[in-house]
Amino acid sequence: MSGKKRPLGGHHSDEIAIATTDVLEGRYGSVEKTSRVLVAADDSVPMGELWIGLKIGVKQKVSLLIVNDRAWVDSTKDEHEVASAAFASIFGVGTRQRWAAYHINLNEKQKLTRRATKDGISFDTRLKLTGPFPVNAVDPDAQIIPIAVCYVPRDPASLSRKDIILGHSVVPAPPKARKSARGTARRTKSARGRRGAQRRRRRRS
Repeated sequence: MSGKKRPLGGHHSDEIAIATTDVLEGRYGSVEKTSRVLVAADDSVPMGELWIGLKIGVKQKVSLLIVNDRAWVDSTKDEHEVASAAFASIFGVGTRQRWAAYHINLNEKQKLTRRATKDGISFDTRLKLTGPFPVNAVDPDAQIIPIAVCYVPRDPASLSRKDIILGHSVVPAPPKARKSARGTARRTKSARGRRGAQRRRRRRS
């Protein structure tokens, strides 16, 4: 896929704009986020299938990726090792991170590209990850997931940065639990009661 705009030297931007609309913390370390996505690119190879890669933590797994109500990745889909290695070769893996890549067939791609307008291709996504964040992210920090998309190359070794469009998905860390004023008042009253009882015991002794 080719980006519509080429920035001037020194300027750069994502071809895939990802706006988070909701984040849900699940059980056993899972997190699920929904997003609104705009891809500023043309389908320059209409019969080309896609590779999509996500740079995630080494102990994380993509459990689900829904694109416009279509499951691009689910529990039955294996990672594509050749695509993962190709993205890692171009971008590197970083500290405690890895590339999880998948093959997207022509039928799934065409269902999406039919929605193209003059501004690009817009759609909704739902991404579910399981496993710990690769960094110790606490509120207000977040995990940033680079997402790379390209046509499946004839020769994986020939894939280069110019063949790939890129976006970044932000997964915010959960907010810290707020202490209720009622709970604080109860603890304060209880502590005062304990101190009073201790003073009375000392007087009697």
